[in-house]
Amino acid sequence: MDYVLVHQPSATVQKFILRAAAKRRFTVLIATEAPRASSDEPPYAHFRKKLSAVGISSINVMNAGLMAHMPRINKVVLGARSVLANGGVVTDAGAGIIARAAKERGTSVIVLSGVYKLSPESSVDEENLNEWGSSMSHVSFADGPLVNGVDVRSAATELVPAELVDTYITNLGAHSRNHLSTIIADHYKQEDVDFQLWDELER
Repeated sequence: MDYVLVHQPSATVQKFILRAAAKRRFTVLIATEAPRASSDEPPYAHFRKKLSAVGISSINVMNAGLMAHMPRINKVVLGARSVLANGGVVTDAGAGIIARAAKERGTSVIVLSGVYKLSPESSVDEENLNEWGSSMSHVSFADGPLVNGVDVRSAATELVPAELVDTYITNLGAHSRNHLSTIIADHYKQEDVDFQLWDELER
């Protein structure tokens, strides 16, 4: 039995897994954050119901206990917010440590992305690239005196380096990192690639 790990699966990842389930049997481990309140519905309950309907077992795994499951994982499937020209992937925070653990164990990491998410940019400032979310899930601001003056940062996205990704799958098929530049060249005009917005604004 194969075990496939997905991290906070996007709609694209969910569709991909459900389509794969029509052809073979495997177990899906869903890496997710714990519910913020005890009354909340378990994360991805609707996705899990769809998997169950086609005979696929699924397990919600909280991020804190994820590493204990890595030895049995055969594949890691990640969604992408964007894919850089050098193969780096902007994705939900928490995916990076999963990709690194998979690389150490020789487990394949697959990234799913529509072609429209491919970017001609390759040289970026990672600090500026990351998005920061609300820290309310980590700190209760009801304890005002305790957190007054404390800067609490909660990452919403992170950059997964290209060397941690084995295969990219778009709506055009499967690709290696070296093939991304060809796809980008087919979808961007050179003048658009060369255009630097910030340089224009500074003039």
